[in-house]
Amino acid sequence: MRDLRLPPLANSFVVQAARLFYQCFSSSGNDVSSPSLASPPRPVVDNDIPYERYSDAVEQLRPLFPPNCISFGADEVEVVGDIPLGAGGYANIWVATLCGRSVIRKSYRRYENDDVESIFQRYCREVTVCSQLSHPNIVPFVGFVITSNHSFSLIFDTAGHLGLREYLEMHPQADKMDLVRGIACGLKHVHDLDVIHGRLCSQNVLVGPDGIPRIAGFGSSLMMSRPDLGSDEDVVGFHRGSAPELMRPPKPGKPVTRITKESDMYAFGMLTWEIFSGKDPFRGDLDATVVVRVLKGDRPPHPKNCNGLSRQVWNMVKVCWSDSPSRRMTVGEVLNLLDAACRPS
Repeated sequence: MRDLRLPPLANSFVVQAARLFYQCFSSSGNDVSSPSLASPPRPVVDNDIPYERYSDAVEQLRPLFPPNCISFGADEVEVVGDIPLGAGGYANIWVATLCGRSVIRKSYRRYENDDVESIFQRYCREVTVCSQLSHPNIVPFVGFVITSNHSFSLIFDTAGHLGLREYLEMHPQADKMDLVRGIACGLKHVHDLDVIHGRLCSQNVLVGPDGIPRIAGFGSSLMMSRPDLGSDEDVVGFHRGSAPELMRPPKPGKPVTRITKESDMYAFGMLTWEIFSGKDPFRGDLDATVVVRVLKGDRPPHPKNCNGLSRQVWNMVKVCWSDSPSRRMTVGEVLNLLDAACRPS
């Protein structure tokens, strides 16, 4: 397996580099993209910022991103239309064009009173994670854009894809086992690289025109080899597939529970249920009610009138839902079970 361990960076260095970057650009509102990390910095054109200051900032930022990352100028990735395709907790999703082809641009939102350094730290983490992942069941990461007006974007080659739920509504006869297995394959790649997704749910799975599911939404992910790129406020966030240990308030003097591979597997079990049922987990309940029910041990029932959900797979889902993280299946064990379930008897 590839060794993705990078030189450790102190969290203070991330903040220091971010501050230097913003000091260089704070006087300008023009778009100036970060030069390619694989090539020398390019001079700034039509800008009052001295080239030397810009070059120094880029050199400070260079170690934050893997060398295989590609940066694009803001004018190279043109947004199509005035309305975003979608919006998440911290970013808007836009259809854009790059070199004549359609791509997706994920642009971080920033408001007047936001802590730009915290946003930049989250951005560093997502770019770093996405650049390490390469698998047929992971959204293809193309590159990134940083502009002088504190705008951060990631570029993905996922144009023409549909959200998982939208795909199932448009293709009710789709092979659900294929979708579940594809997601498991992508998650195994993620876990094999010691990355934790942190927010695996139907909103973060896209399905291409080829019917292949691809995992997206790595903004809350955690690289186990790069704890400097994570923070407690980013690693815990409620969604209907959140594991019970993430819902419990920390005991006095104890740290906040962090996401783990085991919490990913709980979310995988919930996602599998959602694929076969076609419904939101605990539909009709308020989030606070869901927390109470999950902590009491409640889980969604076996989907009614569901074709293709074998007893083996249903038992797998229930094991993934175990209250104890240590009792949950690993993604490798899940794939072995799915392969056996699909094997002709």
